[in-house]
Amino acid sequence: MEHTPIPWTSDGTDIYAGGLIVAQASFRLDQWEANAAFIVRAVNNHAKLLEALEQAVLFIEGVFPEPSPLLKQDLAFYQAAIEEAKK
Repeated sequence: MEHTPIPWTSDGTDIYAGGLIVAQASFRLDQWEANAAFIVRAVNNHAKLLEALEQAVLFIEGVFPEPSPLLKQDLAFYQAAIEEAKK
């Protein structure tokens, strides 16, 4: 099943997609707006950030076809983050 399409928006506490409430940020009253804004920003930028990381990995692999052990470790970390983000 796919998630609700983006963009998501917020009125400060309720989070909407296509005019329907998909979530509520209601942990602490003084943090509602900040939490809602953070969730909306994260959701709406997820695909762009994932694509940027994938492009960065391709660039690094192109520039360093035989990476050092430390760079291999970093690349493995980036790949693991990419895989988690795609779940």
